[in-house]
Amino acid sequence: MQYFCRARLAMVVMAVVLAGCEGLSPIAQRVSVAPAEATDPAEEARSEVVPVSGAPARGAELGTFRFTMYYVAVETEKKGSKEPVSDEETVLASGTPDTLSGRPDKVTLYDKRCKALAEVDPTFAKQLDIQGTGKLADGRVVNTSGVCKCPNSPCFMEIKATWAIGANGRLAPFRSVAIDTRLVKLGSLLYIPELAGKRMPGKAPWGGYIHDGCVVADDRGGGIRGQELDLFVAKKGYSDALYHRTRLTKVTVFDGTGWCERRGGRIRKVPGAI
Repeated sequence: MQYFCRARLAMVVMAVVLAGCEGLSPIAQRVSVAPAEATDPAEEARSEVVPVSGAPARGAELGTFRFTMYYVAVETEKKGSKEPVSDEETVLASGTPDTLSGRPDKVTLYDKRCKALAEVDPTFAKQLDIQGTGKLADGRVVNTSGVCKCPNSPCFMEIKATWAIGANGRLAPFRSVAIDTRLVKLGSLLYIPELAGKRMPGKAPWGGYIHDGCVVADDRGGGIRGQELDLFVAKKGYSDALYHRTRLTKVTVFDGTGWCERRGGRIRKVPGAI
């Protein structure tokens, strides 16, 4: 019996050796190692990329935008008179109201319930409609509250904000911008290189500093369509001063990702971003 087993084993070994010259035996084929799967060269390249630094990728350019500014319109009183006029009328017409155009002497401002808030000069009413926020001669500040069905529209509401309120909350001078929300999402950080390095008008804490180019889309402009950007500057005098310093009418706008950041309730440029 042992002789028979040894003989049979020898025959199996011999068969395997002979099969090596012709190819793998069925047994060898069943135990052979499967070839490694082919890898995607592009995937290999991506896996080998090592970031140079931990800085996030910077946002892409959104295009060239028309640049404008807006502010809080101010109703003042003529010297020697208690009749209110607008700061625009004082500057543009030396305080002399238009009595020949057939315009009404007064325009009534209403709230959403059609309750009269104030009667104002037509010139101031027009500026209030354009700027969205105004300071009345009695010290109250009113902000647009949207289109309404009152005798005059839009309607307004009294506010306690330092400057103004936009669609995304309180507006900050030289930081808040109004945009077309079909192009830029409300609340988005934006970077404007043309503002970087420019000194803002006014005094601290609202002005007097060197801008870093970072702004936030805090407002939507009723008259803004497409690639337009309206910078909130708080006062008409600041608007005039900034224009004379920069002569900006168009600016390049970038998605603020990687350029700007929110830190401690403030907007600032990311350290190291060029």
